[in-house]
Amino acid sequence: IPTPADYKLGPGDEVVISLWGETNFRIPKTIDKNGMIYFNDIGFINISNMSLDSAEKVLIEQLSKIYSTLEDENSSSRMMLSLGKLKSINVYFTGYVESPGINLIHPFSDIYSAIVQAGGINSNGSLREIHLIRDGTIIKKIDFYSFLMDGINNFSSIKLIDGDIIHIPLVKKRVGISGAVIRPGTYELLPSENIKDLLSFASGLKSTSSSTLFFSRNIPVDLRSSDDNAKTTFTVDIKDINNILLNNGDSVSIPEIPAVNTRVEVIGRVKSPGLYPLDSGSLKNILDLAGGFNDPIFRKS
Repeated sequence: IPTPADYKLGPGDEVVISLWGETNFRIPKTIDKNGMIYFNDIGFINISNMSLDSAEKVLIEQLSKIYSTLEDENSSSRMMLSLGKLKSINVYFTGYVESPGINLIHPFSDIYSAIVQAGGINSNGSLREIHLIRDGTIIKKIDFYSFLMDGINNFSSIKLIDGDIIHIPLVKKRVGISGAVIRPGTYELLPSENIKDLLSFASGLKSTSSSTLFFSRNIPVDLRSSDDNAKTTFTVDIKDINNILLNNGDSVSIPEIPAVNTRVEVIGRVKSPGLYPLDSGSLKNILDLAGGFNDPIFRKS
């Protein structure tokens, strides 16, 4: 991918210096552990912690001591600095990640791609409160649901640096939802979120959903009278869901509405036998829809 404009050069990066015009050459140089590259007749040049543009200006200034036409705007001599091989950065992964410990990560990585390179989050890890720790301080908490559900990327602007820590905490609350919703599944909820947020994650109710929700709950160990009473179920009308507090391990089921017959069937000696809306009014109105009484052929019957 193209080099980000804010990418900082550092030890281990390879830069390629291209010069053309009165003199032509293309030389790769690897930045040493002190942030320097070495040129004969000039010596060491420090380009560590600079962007490519800044490093290019420094090199033009230094190389003009040998190639005097470099700084002459009317000269045909030109120089360009580009990246060759890139250093990897060391990022520490802690918590519920597939490969905890130190991992070598591509230097252009954001938090999402770094976690992918470390094998991903395991089944006990949170997707809602991922911590980026730098110099002992949490500098960012990432909620991937805004990205996975709505495509909102609020993490790519934060570039990782060597020595960062990405911590994946334990999931605190997961609730399942099934039945007449668009996207049934099990979703992670934050402490401040409720059943409305759960329905939002499930993309809302189907048009055929019932207005009654069925809840199944595991009673916490410290609140049980015995393991024989470890589970409970109850129903809630959808108008009253604001009063429900969800616990970890709860499940919600929303049944489909039962079949309702809303039509009347007219059969026999009528012009248009068939099914007609129940709200058409009286029997006379429905028979009128089926052809009425004025036709001379059908009037006799």
